[in-house]
Amino acid sequence: MHEKITRINQWSMASSPITSFTFPSLVTFVANSMFYLCTSLETVNLTPSITLIQDGAFMYCTSLKNIELPSKLREIGKIAFSNCYSLTHISIPESLDSLGDGAFSSIENIVIDSQNPKIFVDGYSMYTDNNQTLFIYLGSNQNSILRIKSECNYIAAKTLFWKKIKSVYFENNDNMTIGSAAFANSFIQSIELPPGLKKIEEQAFAACQNLENVTFLGNQLKSIPDSCFKGAFNLKYITLPKSIESIGNYAFQSCTNLKDLGIATLNSLTSIGMSAFVWSGLTSVRLSDSVRTVGSAAFNASKITDLSICCNISQIMCQYCSSLTTLELREGVCEINIYAFKGCNSLTGFTIPRSLRFIKSFAFQDCESLNDISMATNGNLQTIEGGCFQNCIRLKEIKLSQYEENFSFYNGALMNSNQTQLIAFIPYSDIKNFVVPADTEVIGSNAFMGSPRLLRVFFSGNKINRINYQAFKNCRSLSLVFFASSKIEVSFGSDVFSGCINLRSCGTFSAPRAVKETLISQGIPSIAFNDDCDTSVTCKIRHEFKISATYLTPFILM
Repeated sequence: MHEKITRINQWSMASSPITSFTFPSLVTFVANSMFYLCTSLETVNLTPSITLIQDGAFMYCTSLKNIELPSKLREIGKIAFSNCYSLTHISIPESLDSLGDGAFSSIENIVIDSQNPKIFVDGYSMYTDNNQTLFIYLGSNQNSILRIKSECNYIAAKTLFWKKIKSVYFENNDNMTIGSAAFANSFIQSIELPPGLKKIEEQAFAACQNLENVTFLGNQLKSIPDSCFKGAFNLKYITLPKSIESIGNYAFQSCTNLKDLGIATLNSLTSIGMSAFVWSGLTSVRLSDSVRTVGSAAFNASKITDLSICCNISQIMCQYCSSLTTLELREGVCEINIYAFKGCNSLTGFTIPRSLRFIKSFAFQDCESLNDISMATNGNLQTIEGGCFQNCIRLKEIKLSQYEENFSFYNGALMNSNQTQLIAFIPYSDIKNFVVPADTEVIGSNAFMGSPRLLRVFFSGNKINRINYQAFKNCRSLSLVFFASSKIEVSFGSDVFSGCINLRSCGTFSAPRAVKETLISQGIPSIAFNDDCDTSVTCKIRHEFKISATYLTPFILM
């Protein structure tokens, strides 16, 4: 190569078959990934003018054996020599100011000596910052115990990533921080974290599949970070310190052997992140009153058998928790979000607390054993959205106290106390013919949605003025809607009768002109309002006459 060359670009030699390379004397740095995947490269001659080796410069040079770092070298970038498996010795020059994370990662048999007063070599460990930072570990014995120097207060990011190690011993280290992915994917089996532990960064122990036992000796740690123990399948024994205030996203995801971590004793805990315990083996969750937020899917598909909570229930929080049998909703729960308990097919019942205002769509869908719901006296429930109890085939009613003043339960439906508003009809109620009370003014959104047994609906009074969004959607057996009064004017939300396949034929509606015109504009065929129908295909009353709720009462029992 010409001696007057002053620069060689990044990736310029990547994947080439060269076996040796000598730098021109005017080149002052080795560019990013310059020799990436040069698997035949054995010898590199770095000239004295080189002061910088950039990130990944020699990464995956698996045959590299001979390289001497120049005396003026100031910086080695991240993963610069990562996976250089054949490299057995390297000497750190006195001039070096910066050594990037993972610079010599995944090299099992390398010996490093340091001529640099800023870098201290202790066996297979390398420290900097006056021994305060452990940033490289080169050991390869799966049964080794790593001893952390007492001066050390920071284990740098990815220091033990994929390393073979059995356990770690700390020497009463103060103000300790464990960096991002510091032990990730390592072979560590157990660890006692020192009393002086102040912080753990994200993914610190992620995918440590041999890790079984974690002990916290102190109470200074405030947070378990995102993905901290994610994928630690064999983690069995861990008790979180009482100082913990937050558990991050995915913190214990897929910890399938973890049954308990002392969560009931965490009286300072305020938040649990999304998917924190998804697919975990956690069995019992009783959250203290201090908890204010629990993220979506926090316990999704976990093994929990009982849950006690006093904050809002996030979406899919306990979806597919098939072992959940006991649910305690304490005062403070204001909202249960969509699919929160979908597929919890062992859940038999719960009580709606006074604080609960909204139950969102499909919240308890497919809870096939659910048969006992009661409501605390004089609660504040406003909405039960569509599909909430879809496929809850054993649920027939919502039980109210004899002292209840705010709600009533009538003919399979939850209503306000004076029956002016219908909130929700229990879809698998045994009621086939529903007579809307004479005083009812509003049918709530999704109120009858997906009620497979409902055959006929009779509006007996003249006060009905609003039927909201998707009120009767997917009532596939519904074959007659009858408005007794000819003087009413009703406004309709969208898709009120969407999916009601039996309301398309002749004589399935009886309604005053204004209602008829509105429903036709929403897609109901005009033939559905015809009087002259073959009696074999309609159950509509042929002659017009006034009809009362008293007359229709026998239908309720059909």
